[in-house]
Amino acid sequence: MKKISCSLNRVRDRFLALTLQKPHVLCLDSDSTDDPYGIYQWIGFAADLNAKTHINPQTPPDPQYWWAGGIGYEWRTTLEPTLSSQNPSPVPFPPVFFFQPEVVIYQLRNDSHIYILADSPEDWLLQLSEVIPLEPEPLSQPQKIISYPSKDKYLYNIQKIQNWIKEGEVYELNYCRYLSWKGTIAYPEKAYLHWQKKGSTPFSAYFKTPFGSWLCKSPERFLALRNQQIISQPIKGTIVRGESSEKDIDQAEKLRNSSKDRAENVMIVDLVRNDFNRVCVPGTVKVPELFGIYPFTQLYHMISTVTGQLEAGKNVWNALQAAFPPGSMTGAPKISSMDRIEEIEPAGRGLFSGTIGYLNPNGTADFNVVIRTLAIGENEVVYFTGGAITYDSIPLEEWEETETKALALQALWTP
Repeated sequence: MKKISCSLNRVRDRFLALTLQKPHVLCLDSDSTDDPYGIYQWIGFAADLNAKTHINPQTPPDPQYWWAGGIGYEWRTTLEPTLSSQNPSPVPFPPVFFFQPEVVIYQLRNDSHIYILADSPEDWLLQLSEVIPLEPEPLSQPQKIISYPSKDKYLYNIQKIQNWIKEGEVYELNYCRYLSWKGTIAYPEKAYLHWQKKGSTPFSAYFKTPFGSWLCKSPERFLALRNQQIISQPIKGTIVRGESSEKDIDQAEKLRNSSKDRAENVMIVDLVRNDFNRVCVPGTVKVPELFGIYPFTQLYHMISTVTGQLEAGKNVWNALQAAFPPGSMTGAPKISSMDRIEEIEPAGRGLFSGTIGYLNPNGTADFNVVIRTLAIGENEVVYFTGGAITYDSIPLEEWEETETKALALQALWTP
């Protein structure tokens, strides 16, 4: 391990410049220095083409090593064989993909030092010192962005979902659409840095794989493991920030007192608690915070926290199996909701609604929920957006919420 003292952003920008030719790269960013469950302020992983990878959805990665990667939404069909996956994703991702990094570069929270884990940390340090930092660069605004489905179809499908709720098939369903434009992005790393400059989030990520690249601005933690304690922080409840200080406070209070959002939030909290009870010591699953209101660059979110102590012999892989996919991205009951999602959505979700994160040899792990994410394929760029539909949902308001969540895209092409 090599310890150096320098600027976090300076090292991150040099790291991304140095890994332009690497096929496997994962950069995890956080703007939250007071996260009681977090360890790293920033962590970057890189590996060459010969890196050991793990793609078997049935077995966990070898716990002796660091692993970086992601789990696609379709891992659900491995965990629950009664579920099907017929709709192709516009940017496909395998059920499971992890790689062993040749270098891990990180900064601990509230620490001014950067640490390098590699076989030859001095070589990496030398390369970092010599490389020119990557410069943030906005994207050119696409001339034509298409929504799948259309607005009319989306509104019609919300009414269909509400009929399912009325008939008792589901209680709540997370319904998504996606925005798409043709082409690709030559330097997604530069776009990611530009996006970060416009306002970071606690679970941001840049993820490059042989399958595509993902620029993720997620505000949501799916699952973390600390000393056999697992933590999830589901989000349900979103409102745009106010234009003035007074209006901003009013917006926060409006979200805090929204009976619809509180109902959605508690339903997902109950779902997470039920998932955790499958792998935790009885009586240890707790909700230390319910209906927390948190500010982000453009939005307020309602976030709750669920914790539990893993049973002896259980590890983070068991916890991931028990809780996947994130309940905030399915609905309740989870299996019925996923069946209906497959029926009603226009495409497979790929990595969207899955998770990106890491596992290390000491048993620590942290995974986000893949939302607010730009997926970059060979010939298409895609951005999913959606929300939870309940019996009381007003279809037009739900459409407008998806538009609000898509506002994050504007920062990508704003200088």
